[in-house]
This record gives sequence, structure tokens and C-alpha cells, in this order.
Amino acid sequence: MPFIPYNQFVIETPLPVEKVVEALSQVVQPKRFWPNPFSEDRKQFEGWVTKDGFRVVRNIYYLNSFIPLIKGRFGSSDSGTRIIITMVTHPFVILTFGLVFAFFGYFLFTFLMGLISGIFAIIGCLALAYTVYTLAFKRESALDRKSLVKLFSNQDKAS
Repeated sequence: MPFIPYNQFVIETPLPVEKVVEALSQVVQPKRFWPNPFSEDRKQFEGWVTKDGFRVVRNIYYLNSFIPLIKGRFGSSDSGTRIIITMVTHPFVILTFGLVFAFFGYFLFTFLMGLISGIFAIIGCLALAYTVYTLAFKRESALDRKSLVKLFSNQDKAS
């Protein structure tokens, strides 16, 4: 899926896989049907962690379609553990985002001009939607990347 925004990176840590899973489990809570935003046990991420990998999303209590789904898997390296992280967005979200831009662009420009310029408006609005969505996704994934790198760099110092 080349048109789906994603971000992939690797974190190397000297910790064994068990310690990495334990550290990640401390900041991940299971997905809840009706979460309490004022709960004392609210954690930074929501999802699941196993010894093979994890799948989490940032734990927020507002709507934000740009937040990436974070998938990771653990591998061994010479110095400890290699964490391979991929941040992706759901294809339905970017499709909906593009269609909304195209819909409004088409009706705006066909109202103002003719049918031929309306087709160009659709293409332009789809390109604009993709650009806006990709930039917003990159911003949100940078925040998640920063927090994950910080989590494992703090674990390196603690051990």
C-alpha cells in the first residue's frame, strides 16, 4: 500500500526481550469499552503486548484520525534487543479524508465553473487531502516515536 502514510524505525536496546516487554507493559493498558478519562490507572498507550510483539495506539480521550496504529516486533541483536516499529494509519481513514475533500472540491468548483474544471478540482483536492493527511500523520507519529525512544532510553539508564 504505497499511498498509505507510514513510518518505520528500529530501536536498539541492551535489555533482554523480557525486560523490554515488562517496560512496555507498564505504559500500555488493555482497550476498554468505556474508559474513564480521570482514572488513576490511565496509561500512555492502549493495546496489547506479548513476547513476540505489540500493537498499541496512543491513549487519548478526544477524536484524532491522524494518530497512528503502532505495531512492533522484537528481535535479538548482538547487544540486546532490536525493536522494529511500524506506525500506520487505517486505509479507511485516509480514503474518507480524501473523499470529503474531493466531494466539497467538486461541488464548489462545478458550481463556480464548468464540468471539466470540476474534474481538475477533484484531482487537486485529492492531492491536497493526501498532503494534509500525510503531514498531520507525520507530526503525530513523531510524537509517538519520541515517547517510545524516551521509554527505552530511560530503561537503558535504569538497568
